[in-house]
Amino acid sequence: MQTRALMDRGNEVILSAAYPPKDAGEKESIVSYARGMGIKVNGSVSWDRKTKAGNLFGVPTIIRDTRALMRLIDDIPADIVSAHSSHDHFVAKRAIRGSLAGPLLVRTDHKRDFIPGGVGNRFLLNRGTDGVVTFSRAGASSLLRDFDIPRDKIIVVDPALDLDRWDPAIPAVDMRSELKVPRDTFVIGMVARFQKYRKTDVVISAFASVLKKFPNARLLLIGRSSQMEESVIKPARKLGIEDKIITPGYLTKYYRDALKIIDLFVFMMPGSDGTARALREVMALGIPVAAARVGMIPEIVKDGVSGLLMEPNRVAVETVMLKLLGDEELRKRLGRGARERALSRFDVRAQAEKIEKFFRELILKKGFGGA
Repeated sequence: MQTRALMDRGNEVILSAAYPPKDAGEKESIVSYARGMGIKVNGSVSWDRKTKAGNLFGVPTIIRDTRALMRLIDDIPADIVSAHSSHDHFVAKRAIRGSLAGPLLVRTDHKRDFIPGGVGNRFLLNRGTDGVVTFSRAGASSLLRDFDIPRDKIIVVDPALDLDRWDPAIPAVDMRSELKVPRDTFVIGMVARFQKYRKTDVVISAFASVLKKFPNARLLLIGRSSQMEESVIKPARKLGIEDKIITPGYLTKYYRDALKIIDLFVFMMPGSDGTARALREVMALGIPVAAARVGMIPEIVKDGVSGLLMEPNRVAVETVMLKLLGDEELRKRLGRGARERALSRFDVRAQAEKIEKFFRELILKKGFGGA
């Protein structure tokens, strides 16, 4: 999305991404998603991170990928290479060192717990990294504390959405009928890969208590995981509330439509991407949210204005659920606040403009004449 917005501003952007296996097809892959947005994709770099004894701990692959990326950089030629993980950063650093184009290297930090200050990351960020993009003010503070990066080489930008897509006025398919959810039912929603660390069991336990006062409520869990048995099915069965929980999977085609039937959205723990995309999508739709006070969530949700923040434990979740379920006016106010915050903070076009300006400033400081 950010890539498409940068392209719309007249920049040439090429995504280097691993193609999915031939027998898997491209459905739901990053390659398919990017091509659907008109983004150029180059698959010459495998980005294979396997480090097993049988493949010499990945060293031959790293060498091949470094050479392939070096050729891609020089063929473009690139002014900026943007890396989004430590592995990508390492390969890019090596490729740039051997390239003729000599582009700048920028790291993007969107991790849930920010980039850890270990020896490997200090090597990557302290030496030869020209800039860092982070989506959190707390993340910027962490970078300044743990790494030798000048403040003017760090930019904080708000995470972004295509707000046109998430306009609540756009009509939606009636997913209450599709999912057989009664009209008078209050729907509490979550979106996640339901691994144990996402604390879905905490929400299910709190929901079981909420049902005593609101027996018509339903819990809609959009997503799936290989850990569903442990994180969802067993906790629900133990509490005897399986019939009150709806688990339709990812609903790829009707995802936005399903979000529209949610009356209260609960967010507990970001995945590896700490920018909490599902939370921001729901806010853009004007749905009231209850979110755990973890990571960069307090920067996304303004407590009492665009949602309610809570501690990630059963008692806190139950308390907030009951408060919101019992106060329609509060839900409406927080829903309006969520939409307003999304409009003011999550616009991908504003984000792209800010990042482009940052890139241009880095290029000028380096004395390049490109881009």
